[in-house]
Amino acid sequence: MRRGGRMSLKTLVGSQFSLFKNGILLTLIIVIAFCLIHWIWGLFLSIGYNPFSAQWANLMFKIIVLLAISYSIGIALETVVLKKIITGILSKLPLVGFLLDSFNHIERIKKDGLPEVTFELTLNSGIWLKGWVSNEWHDKKIGKVLCGVVLPMFVHPIGAYACIEKDKLIYTERQALENITTCLSGGLIDKQKK
Repeated sequence: MRRGGRMSLKTLVGSQFSLFKNGILLTLIIVIAFCLIHWIWGLFLSIGYNPFSAQWANLMFKIIVLLAISYSIGIALETVVLKKIITGILSKLPLVGFLLDSFNHIERIKKDGLPEVTFELTLNSGIWLKGWVSNEWHDKKIGKVLCGVVLPMFVHPIGAYACIEKDKLIYTERQALENITTCLSGGLIDKQKK
């Protein structure tokens, strides 16, 4: 509050403290980023042989070697037999096995080209959900075609599963993989068809 054209001491201290707090936060982020870059630099230089006298040349050399090895492994994974052997071994590891299962699931979704749909949770509720159709079948008891719809959640692309009548679904002309990308990015990556 101003008194006679001057800022009160409390307001002045509060504004300066806010600046100081923001400055400390930004400084910590910069220091952490610098330490991380320095650690990665040192890690790369400590691995294997350094053929050059300049550190930046050794770093670039090792990055090129790493990219070449990664490309070779990628080619090896295209071979069905090698892929089965490598994934079979890696799937036994706890975290790696889960990541491989997720990767294989996303690959299957991409290959199948599952369509994205939206539907209203209950009639006139105003709550609309978005997911993708994983399969459909004819239910003889009710005499209608039902669809199994996967409903993704932000923290995990495979969230919940619902059985919805096909005539209540609105097809968006997008695919399941686009739905997953939108979901995982929190809506930042949303490739709408023009």
